Amino acid sequence: MNKLFILAPILFFISVGAYNPPHKPVEKAEALKEEVEPPLSTLEEEMPAEPIVKVNRDVAPREKPETLKEYAKRRTIEIFGGGWKNVDFIIQKESSWKIGAINKSSGACGLGQALPCSKMKCGLSDGKCQVEWTLKYILNRYGSTKNAKAHWLSHNWY
Repeated sequence: MNKLFILAPILFFISVGAYNPPHKPVEKAEALKEEVEPPLSTLEEEMPAEPIVKVNRDVAPREKPETLKEYAKRRTIEIFGGGWKNVDFIIQKESSWKIGAINKSSGACGLGQALPCSKMKCGLSDGKCQVEWTLKYILNRYGSTKNAKAHWLSHNWY
């Protein structure tokens, strides 16, 4: 309680404007502002003519990693000379591009639904291996992506 009685008169003088501090806060703040933030004209004069950091534009930007579909498309074109839309159609129908896809009724697995799974000679986490197996299967069984898709359309499997 004693502290309140001591502070009460000071708070009263401050609230009615009777308290006049020894310095003027606004003038001091303006002086500090000028010390911290020089005028823009001063800053512009200090700026170098050339940028400090130079970008080497001769270096090619780093390419993003190839997706599984991009890999499959590239390999389809390399092996068959085309037919990507047919391969994309078959894999979409067989596994929806899920490398871990397993057919509950037949046990076929992977992108191209190898039956049995051991035919692929790779795990379900190896998408590139599954693409290679699928493309080789299409090549050996049907000879072309067009024939593989035609078989799929007439039988709902390939």
